[in-house]
Amino acid sequence: SGTGGLLIGLARRRPDLSFLGIEPQRVYVVFAREEAARAGVTNVRFESGTMEELGTAAGGFRPDCVLTNDVLHHVNDWDRGVLAVGAVAQAQCWWLAIEPNSWNPYVLLGQTF
Repeated sequence: SGTGGLLIGLARRRPDLSFLGIEPQRVYVVFAREEAARAGVTNVRFESGTMEELGTAAGGFRPDCVLTNDVLHHVNDWDRGVLAVGAVAQAQCWWLAIEPNSWNPYVLLGQTF
């Protein structure tokens, strides 16, 4: 979840839904929690963990949609990570994975300059 900007924005727009951000860097989790509190957003929470540890980090949260943004190339154990997502996800869960690549014009420009 990084510093939480994307999830806080989504949670603000969709107060009828619950959001959970998982982030391996503890300092980012603390920052994201503070930003959510400052924004008055109560339907999002942030926990520390990796994709491979998702079951523990999620603490019973059962998503019907998973968004990974700039995550997959950081995963050390693909099999364990994918199984962890499958173990916590609701039936019929959607998984949207957004990864940097040279076909994305913004990434290409960023890598070029």
